[in-house]
Amino acid sequence: MKKTTPLHFLFTGLLACAAHAGSLESDFAQPPDTTKPRCYWYWMDGQEILGTTVQPVASDDANRLPLELTRHSAGRIIAQGGAAGAYELKFADGQTRPLKISAEAPPVEFSGPWDVSFAPGRGAPEKMTFATLTDWTKRPEVNIKHFSGKATYRKTFEVPAQSQPGTAMMLDLGQVNDIAVVRVNGRELATLWHPPYQVDIASAVKPGANTLEVDVVNTWNNRLAGDAALPVEQRCTSLTAATVTKDTPLIPAGLVGPVFLRYANTTELK
Repeated sequence: MKKTTPLHFLFTGLLACAAHAGSLESDFAQPPDTTKPRCYWYWMDGQEILGTTVQPVASDDANRLPLELTRHSAGRIIAQGGAAGAYELKFADGQTRPLKISAEAPPVEFSGPWDVSFAPGRGAPEKMTFATLTDWTKRPEVNIKHFSGKATYRKTFEVPAQSQPGTAMMLDLGQVNDIAVVRVNGRELATLWHPPYQVDIASAVKPGANTLEVDVVNTWNNRLAGDAALPVEQRCTSLTAATVTKDTPLIPAGLVGPVFLRYANTTELK
């Protein structure tokens, strides 16, 4: 009878790895070396990666982040988010530990106007103000509708001085098309390229006024489609083959949101 042992599945964001310290039930011709861990790599495409991420919570739970448990290398277990209340965690070895989650501050929506600057030389105005966040392809300005490249969104927000230490401040950008680089008070925190577009900004904020900057970059499709309708001498781009025409559908672009700052208490299990 073939010997089987549990598999431990590790996910790094780009690769998945299954490793174990014993033999694996398989059709390999050579018997495995049972003294060494074995690792099998599996490349994941975008849809599979998206399926492993934590999706935005349901609308009836929109005011809080889901409960997440993280075990650090030193063995410490950190709980973050979740509804307020008393919990009991049961582990595989039968041990239990109590967990108390305190009530969190309500989320703050970054509504109202945003200052937006577009990369020069692409036809769009270098600076303007968006009264509300919207898909670039829905804008009335033709050169924004067909813009491709980087645009920077800027907004000032307030953080109360009485914010609890150890509280995560999750910036939730909502819908982004397609890549976002987040800076707070000039400090770059993350490059986000798939949902959920979220990052903890607590390490960069200070009591009082703070400045948020979000660089958003989309694909070339919209600029190519816009240029296809222009005389050659007015185009910003060129193609060796007409793979995109003036009738090619535009792809959603820009920071669409809604953007929220969500607070999540961080608790270490004793």
